[in-house]
Amino acid sequence: GGSQLAPVSGNQSSTDHIEKKVVEEEKVIERPKQTNTGRCWTCNKKIGLTGFKCKCEYYFCNSHRFSEDHECPFDFKQSQKEKLAKENPLIVSEKVEKI
Repeated sequence: GGSQLAPVSGNQSSTDHIEKKVVEEEKVIERPKQTNTGRCWTCNKKIGLTGFKCKCEYYFCNSHRFSEDHECPFDFKQSQKEKLAKENPLIVSEKVEKI
């Protein structure tokens, strides 16, 4: 079935009728722990001392070390935004009264 919208009058914008989606809280998903850190999490190849630990807390071989190669769930963009906000606080000058 189709939903009917109220007619748009001349002084209202069309953005008033767009439904805003409510972002639900992200549920923490239990991820398995990597017990054997001497093997790649993706391909199970032996990595020995040359393994790379990702920010998602798993170890990977040379071919899966980048986040694009192993479908990393870590949000790098949000992490960097938080880092920038923390390191660069907003500086507001104090107002000076004129005599």
